[in-house]
Amino acid sequence: MAYKPNFDNSEQPTMAELLASEEAHAELRTGRIVKGQVMGMDENGISLSVGYKFEGMIPSSEIRSIYPMPATERFKIGDSIDVMVLDTKARNGQIMLSFDRAQSITAWAKVENSFEQNESVSGIVTGHNRGGVVVNVDGLQCFIPLSHVVLEPGYDQEVALTRKLGSTVTMKAIEVNRKKNKAVFSERNATQEEKNILKGELLQGLVIGDR
Repeated sequence: MAYKPNFDNSEQPTMAELLASEEAHAELRTGRIVKGQVMGMDENGISLSVGYKFEGMIPSSEIRSIYPMPATERFKIGDSIDVMVLDTKARNGQIMLSFDRAQSITAWAKVENSFEQNESVSGIVTGHNRGGVVVNVDGLQCFIPLSHVVLEPGYDQEVALTRKLGSTVTMKAIEVNRKKNKAVFSERNATQEEKNILKGELLQGLVIGDR
C-alpha cells in the first residue's frame, strides 16, 4: 500500500485570512491614524494589537500627553485607542506607534472648533513660568498668559501658580494658529462668562418670582 503523507493544514492561513492581512498591512502606512487594542504595559511603553495580527508598540516617549497620570491608570488591557503609525519596519518586527501624535490631531480640531464657536474647553495645568501657565488639552500643550489666569486669593503669585499644578481649568480660546503651533487661552474670560450666565439666571428667577 502506497504511503500517503499527511499534511496538516490547520495552522496554514486561509486565502481570506491572507487577503485580510494584506489589506490591513496596506492601511498601516506611516502617518495614518489606526485603531489598536492594548495588550500590555510596562516601563518601556504599551504593546498593542493593530490591524490583522500585527503587533505594535507605543514607546513611553509617545505617551507623554497623559501626564501626570500613569499609563496603568489611563489605559487598561483590552482598551481600543487611536494611534498614529510612525514606522512599519521597526526593530523586533513591531510597528512603532504614537498615542500623543494621534491625540494632537484630535485636540487641534477640538481647540479650533472651540475658537470658531466661542465655546469653553477644559484642560489640566501641567506647568507655569513668569509668562503664565501651560495647560494640557487632550495632549495638546496650550498656554494661558498670566493676565488671563485666575489666581487663588491669599497667596503670593508664585505660590498661587504652583497650587494650580494638576488642577483642571475651564478656559476660552483667544488665539489659535495650528501652523504656528499656537493655542492661547483665557481662564478669566471663561470665568467671567460663567458669572454672567449665573447672574442672568438669578435675575430671571427674581423676575419670575415677582409675577
